[in-house]
Amino acid sequence: MRIVDALLERRRLKDTDLLRARQLQTESGMGLLTLLGRLGLVSERDHAETCAEVLGLPLVDVRQLGDTPPEMLSEVQSLSLRFLKQFHLCPVGERAGRLELWIADPYDDYAID
Repeated sequence: MRIVDALLERRRLKDTDLLRARQLQTESGMGLLTLLGRLGLVSERDHAETCAEVLGLPLVDVRQLGDTPPEMLSEVQSLSLRFLKQFHLCPVGERAGRLELWIADPYDDYAID
């Protein structure tokens, strides 16, 4: 996984911690990146910065967002709150007819589609 490799290269994750997380991943079935965060082995900031860089995604500062609450965006009306919560999605705007959102797991193709 490119993100894990990048975390190791940047010394944001230790080999021993990765080994521990992989063992727990096998037992729990959780995603590795999610598990690294929940165990506190990688900070949220390091996770976000590394994901953004590796995947070529923008890292947005919350202060850059507008004042329109996500539920007021017309594009969000068709999405259920349950779906947004289940997949850890947060709509933040719309550009060129496409919904922009924050997502906890950028590898979750189902949620993105």
